[in-house]
Amino acid sequence: MNKKFTAVAAAAGTLVMAHMALNNFVFFETFHRKATLQDKANEKKRKRVPAALKDKEDPRIEWFNAQQTELCETADEKGRKLSARLLKAEGNVFVIGAHGYRTSAMKDFRYIAKFYHDRGMNLLLADHPAAGESEGSMISFGRDESRAMLCWIEYLKNRFGGDIKIIIHGFSMGASTAMLLADNEAILPNVRFIIADCGYTDMGYQIDRTLKKYGKHTGLLMATLSATSRLVRGFGFGEVRPVDHIKNTLVPILFVHGSRDNITPVEKAQELFNACGGPKDILVVEGAGHMASYRKAPEEYEKAIDAFSGKYIR
Repeated sequence: MNKKFTAVAAAAGTLVMAHMALNNFVFFETFHRKATLQDKANEKKRKRVPAALKDKEDPRIEWFNAQQTELCETADEKGRKLSARLLKAEGNVFVIGAHGYRTSAMKDFRYIAKFYHDRGMNLLLADHPAAGESEGSMISFGRDESRAMLCWIEYLKNRFGGDIKIIIHGFSMGASTAMLLADNEAILPNVRFIIADCGYTDMGYQIDRTLKKYGKHTGLLMATLSATSRLVRGFGFGEVRPVDHIKNTLVPILFVHGSRDNITPVEKAQELFNACGGPKDILVVEGAGHMASYRKAPEEYEKAIDAFSGKYIR
């Protein structure tokens, strides 16, 4: 009996240790700035792109690469340096570009920057904490990123005047970051509207969807990951839910999503649109993948932004 109990206890202990090792590995690769698996996977994808497509430069990117941007810096509530690049124009409208997961604003907005500049709008390309040139070690799927966004709003107001008009345009995680601010009175009266391109409804759903690519039974791992997040960073997955913040939004929201998005399914855009309690519109771009709606249908995308600007920026 003692031998059986010892064997069962040893097996249970081994399973617990294996699970915690898996938990720590997934936690690091999901949230830590120094994680490498995602970068290696993206590099493999880039190598599979035909040489002819690599050599074909988009004129919008050529224009963007030729522009001079100003380095801007501020600090978040934790005292970490936040970095952004400012592409100046002549008007008093400022677009804050909020980039996606494990990327940068200079990369994500290089296609659409010319559109905004041609409209006379200034473009602040802000790197989230733990991304680009900003300090920080952990990605938080919108929690710390949205607080950093408030710092950039204050930076712009202090530098260019309290009467400036602001648009927050977010891609993917940046879209969800923007939506987390939708019911925050601190964005008023400057933020006139939000563009949420392929954002997710909640942090837990997005992480679980990714994990399910490697196995169906993710419940226990999700629970321990959330508990680790609460222990290490002070919040669990259930506390980062953009869908809850747009129910009482203080500003209009334009939702954009690609019909062939395999990262965040287009059904989530409809869920967000239905939940939004303020002025809203939705653009679904047929055939577009994740963060590819503007490249797929630039004229349709620009028309939607122009319509919102005509309504909400006077």
